[in-house]
Amino acid sequence: MWCCYAISAKVDLDSPFDTTTSLETFFDSNAKGPGLYKFRNYFAVYEHHLQRFRGTDVHVLEIGIYSGGSMKMWRSYFGPTANITGVDLAPSTKVYERNPKYGSPNQILIGSQGNMSFLTEVMRLLPRIDVVLDDGSHFFPHQVTTLDALYEHLAPGGVFLCEDVHATKEFAKHVTSTH
Repeated sequence: MWCCYAISAKVDLDSPFDTTTSLETFFDSNAKGPGLYKFRNYFAVYEHHLQRFRGTDVHVLEIGIYSGGSMKMWRSYFGPTANITGVDLAPSTKVYERNPKYGSPNQILIGSQGNMSFLTEVMRLLPRIDVVLDDGSHFFPHQVTTLDALYEHLAPGGVFLCEDVHATKEFAKHVTSTH
């Protein structure tokens, strides 16, 4: 069984999730270092779906790592045994790889989430993926390409979270009709 959850900046006041999380605490204490940009209401969703992976050898793939702050957050959250891979278009993000300032992600891959050949290579390089965090282009066709490519590649019990889908309902329609 897999979980695919699309999260939006729109606040759900009737959210079934806890409102105080360790991720939000990390976010609030992140005054220096690499930038970390998240909508607050995402943290409860992350905590709900990802807490069971904490302290394990979870294999995490985050698409769209921008300034690297989230890499550090995920390392802090999942722990030292997590295998964390980041994907970004910008070659300059390669400097985050194994860099303690950025949470020492195991590897950084450079490419476009909208490119199926690149995603095929990602799957070849990462035979196991437990968690996909799509914070990439925020462009509906890219989100769909990423979901369609990686969803079946998730390990049993894996989680696919796609951020920033509030601009269109098309992604939700795609998820419910195909996955």
